[in-house]
Amino acid sequence: MSQSQQQSQKQSFGAGSVTSGRNARSVTSHPDYRSVLRNNCIHIDHTGKKIPPELREFLDSSIIKQKSEPLTPEAIAEAVQTAIEIADSPESNIYDLNGTAMLPIKRSDVGRGGNTPWYIDTLPKSNAYETPLAQPKPDVHCGYLTGQRSTWTVEENAVIDHQQAKKITQPARGNCFPFFVFEMKSEAMGGTLWHAENQAAGSGACCVNAKRWLYREAYGTNDQLVVESIAFSACVTHREVVFHVHHYSAADNLYYMSHLEAFQTVRQVEECNNIVSNIFKHALESRQDKTREQVKLLYPFPAHWKKTRSASVMEPQKPAADEEDAAKDDASNKSQRTE
Repeated sequence: MSQSQQQSQKQSFGAGSVTSGRNARSVTSHPDYRSVLRNNCIHIDHTGKKIPPELREFLDSSIIKQKSEPLTPEAIAEAVQTAIEIADSPESNIYDLNGTAMLPIKRSDVGRGGNTPWYIDTLPKSNAYETPLAQPKPDVHCGYLTGQRSTWTVEENAVIDHQQAKKITQPARGNCFPFFVFEMKSEAMGGTLWHAENQAAGSGACCVNAKRWLYREAYGTNDQLVVESIAFSACVTHREVVFHVHHYSAADNLYYMSHLEAFQTVRQVEECNNIVSNIFKHALESRQDKTREQVKLLYPFPAHWKKTRSASVMEPQKPAADEEDAAKDDASNKSQRTE
């Protein structure tokens, strides 16, 4: 390769590029990533003004409303102390907030996963825009139980696990139909809420699209109430938790990540607990009931499921960078052993 070609490659795929030279997907930490989101039909709504009236009414009455059971002083004190202790810690320690009264997400009735790349089948993609979104890989995601602890019937699992559906219903290991994603950031290590929001935007849209796909498959129409496909995210540092609601606007043909609430970890433990608990209540009651109704309608399987193998609704799945590297290493090792 000539010197000019090397220089050209550096300019295209170096530190200043919004895409990675390895897999041509964009980088969520790049200053221009908000533009990539926008051009792939995802808008971050900082004020919540894009929340439609019917969704706002639901959020006010079911998600933001106060619970009847207050937290104990001991539970609040433990959460505050945890937030203080992790202030100067790396990102792995920010996870210590999970399971405290601040983020009560360690539940036996919820499937949790995290830190594994998601399939990109439901990731929004503009045909007119060349740069694709980064492959989602949320730090934590919550959805419905799978495997031995699942409450789905055999017929329902047959639908959820079908080759036509699986990459959509189960974008990563740990659960199915995820509805709540978390991105954890350490300020001590340079992490920012801005970066966390960039990451959550993609996975949140995937959660929305999975429910839109299920509704379309079950009823043969896109005429779905906006509330029925929503998902939630939390961007977390030691000092603050910022909640967003993810929703799709048919009128705008856009996916919105709308600001919901933000709470200080050392002052607003109860308010934060309230939001998280209400999200789980909604997800495990009315949302799961509607999901189950729609899954039931897909057994016996639709005729078109039997004619195609792909589960993709957006674009074919590409291997994660780690998996791609591993495959290359295996091929290289085999070549060396045969030489």
